[in-house]
Amino acid sequence: MNSVEQSIILQIQDIAAVKQSFSGSLAQRQPDTLWWLVDESENIIYENRVQGAGITAIDESVDSVSIGSLYSNWFALQNAYFSQDQPFTGVSSIQAAIATIYRWRVSQYFNDIAVAAAGQGVSPQYVFPYPDFNLGTYPSGGAFTKGNGPVDPTKAGPGILGVIPLATTSGSVTLSITAVYPVLPNATSPPPPPVVLSATVPATPANESVSVGGQALTADYTPDTVGQISVAATTGFLAGYPVVVSECTPGDDSALPVLLSEVAEVVSIGSGTMVLRQLTPPGGTPFTPGLRNPYTTAAKVYPLFSDVTAVTGGGTDDLQIGFYPDWPQGFVDVTSIVKPQ
Repeated sequence: MNSVEQSIILQIQDIAAVKQSFSGSLAQRQPDTLWWLVDESENIIYENRVQGAGITAIDESVDSVSIGSLYSNWFALQNAYFSQDQPFTGVSSIQAAIATIYRWRVSQYFNDIAVAAAGQGVSPQYVFPYPDFNLGTYPSGGAFTKGNGPVDPTKAGPGILGVIPLATTSGSVTLSITAVYPVLPNATSPPPPPVVLSATVPATPANESVSVGGQALTADYTPDTVGQISVAATTGFLAGYPVVVSECTPGDDSALPVLLSEVAEVVSIGSGTMVLRQLTPPGGTPFTPGLRNPYTTAAKVYPLFSDVTAVTGGGTDDLQIGFYPDWPQGFVDVTSIVKPQ
């Protein structure tokens, strides 16, 4: 990943964090607050002047966190770069670069901003679900209670499953999670039956997500036209279905974090191996096998799912089941970065 790509992916992370932060804060706001406050003035002249479609539209914009206009120029600047300066033939927008060149999946929060600011988001195949999407809760000593789900395929693709402790866990917890495969964009038949995944949740701080189903690479991978990776196990993976390969290196006082992540499609599965290729676009022709980025044994490959229907096992901790982000989310700390002189 070159420095421009690294800069762009971290800018995307920051934009998603802004949207998520606004959404979380505004969840505590009562709908139509301004309308009701105007109504409570009990002054008919004031109400007739102020109360109406205009104040309602403002409330609706706030409630839906409509902050896309803040980023309209950001998308215009990125698109100017991709249409005039970058070396990729046939790519003229950041949305196209994300899907066809970089092979990233972006947060659904970022894609919300893209639609609002630029009138066009990234295809749902290249969007991972909201990290705070609640698939269900599993209380200590209780039964799994279904939350939301499945993922709306018009908004986002399937996600990496995550377990979120609602309080700091007391120790290692082992769960059996029944995960639902997504309906593929190019599918001519229903997805296979759900699969039961074993998930071990170590001692974890409250509200910190732990990924489920990921398998570590057992050998380094160098980009080629074969796309074969070696993995510890293949449970949960299916030929023809999407996966995410991810390797993230934390930043330090002189460098930003390095995020290597891409979505791919499983071509075939062997004994401790998988062959991967670039994700096939809806209605399109499959691409040549191979991954774009090099990966070390610090990387993991993750199967993707659209829903969860059951959870058993566990211990003394209250848990929420949701989605784990493809790459770290949250605001980017740039205060300690040493700038070149």
